[in-house]
Amino acid sequence: MSLYFGNIQQDGTVGSISISPSAEYADTPGGSTSTVVTSSSNWDYDSSTVPAWITVTNGSGTSGQSFSYTIAENTGSERDCNIKIKLTSDSATYALLYVYQAGV
Repeated sequence: MSLYFGNIQQDGTVGSISISPSAEYADTPGGSTSTVVTSSSNWDYDSSTVPAWITVTNGSGTSGQSFSYTIAENTGSERDCNIKIKLTSDSATYALLYVYQAGV
């Protein structure tokens, strides 16, 4: 299976999903941010892909709504993750949101 950051990932399905922006590069202090989700149906996210230093404040919606989250202050080394935002009805159709945070 191939992964497409911020683009459509389909495994024999007919739905679609994309996000913009598809990456967040945060400074050490962190803060609140969001990405707009465009999808063929309702969407949510895979909580197992969200590390403890990120708090999701809006994790579901319909096309045109935002996936919103807060990045905690970083007092250590740089860190990153890929958050899986997926169609509610088809978890095989998803987009990956890359989040990077600078270290001290």
